[in-house]
Amino acid sequence: MRNPDLQPRREPEGSGFTLIEVLVALAVIALALSAIIRATGVMTANTAHLKEKTYAHWVAMNRVTELRVTKAWPSVGNTDDDVEMFGQEWRWTQKVSQLAFSEHMRQVEISVIHRDGDEDYPLTRLTAFLLDPALISQTNPTTLWQGNSKLNPNGNPDPDGSGNPNGSGPGIGAGGSGP
Repeated sequence: MRNPDLQPRREPEGSGFTLIEVLVALAVIALALSAIIRATGVMTANTAHLKEKTYAHWVAMNRVTELRVTKAWPSVGNTDDDVEMFGQEWRWTQKVSQLAFSEHMRQVEISVIHRDGDEDYPLTRLTAFLLDPALISQTNPTTLWQGNSKLNPNGNPDPDGSGNPNGSGPGIGAGGSGP
């Protein structure tokens, strides 16, 4: 007779994982974790880049605001300057061009880079349009921004095209009938 204690025991099927199953599961977990770490790194880099672009845009908006507040009428051409903002050095480049349809408006394009950055790849580019400050000081600024307002050939407001800045017809002494 055989001794039952000497016979090998058979484990019931499905009671554990094989070595290959464990290795495959570890490989899948390693791939998933590496993808998560890579995605986190890309998101961090994008966040830093967006922060830099936002700061550069603020530098450009500050330059446009400076032009508008000081009522500067920039000359046509290119200028640049270095400024410090947010503890960083920035370089803005300003390109001013005369608009073909109005001698009283100029287009100002401001590009911003880090001070030592590549000028061919600015972090931001902002375009603004400026009215001649001399024109604004002669007229009511509200009239200039109304959609139906017009300027006569002298650059003065002419709301109804009559030649009278008040927009009430030909005006006194211009052939109108008086009382």
